[in-house]
Amino acid sequence: MYYNEIATQFAIFKSEVSQVHVKLKAQNFITHESNPNNHREFFIVLTEKGLTYQKLSEEADKDFLMMHFSDIDLEQLQNIVQTIKKVNASISSSNR
Repeated sequence: MYYNEIATQFAIFKSEVSQVHVKLKAQNFITHESNPNNHREFFIVLTEKGLTYQKLSEEADKDFLMMHFSDIDLEQLQNIVQTIKKVNASISSSNR
């Protein structure tokens, strides 16, 4: 995915994607690997620090969900998911 595609996906400017990329690289959360099929392109890869942060983030998300959603039954959660999907679709269509 290219900067402009990421920017479009998140409805932000390409320069903001670039700034975040530079900061994550400087803080050693990501690194680059050359695309073997196109040496002008590269892949962004999580470093060990990035993977550790990802794992901690996923655990925090899980803890949050268990704390705040454990009393909600499956049907109610499915209704929430459906509503969020509708809101996202509405936002996506209005951004075009």
